[in-house]
Amino acid sequence: MKRYTNETNIDVEKYLTSIQVRFYKVTSNLYRVYNGRYTYGYIPTTGRWFRYYTGKQIKHYRSSGVKDFATYLFANIINNYYMNVSEYNNN
Repeated sequence: MKRYTNETNIDVEKYLTSIQVRFYKVTSNLYRVYNGRYTYGYIPTTGRWFRYYTGKQIKHYRSSGVKDFATYLFANIINNYYMNVSEYNNN
């Protein structure tokens, strides 16, 4: 069963850029995302993602969108980003 996220490539690129994550577009519907240790693939139309093992994809996982995917993999980056924003707003 497929679940569509209704996200465009622009939505994905804006969000990943806003949390300062390294990524690049492989094909029209596939992004390669780095978390500093591993490389992941993310498909924005369905929210599926996977980890690359020696250049291959093994198993797909599901997310409800790019925020869900990024929260799972980049929780420390996202927390630091929001802490910096709240500190800036308080000053």
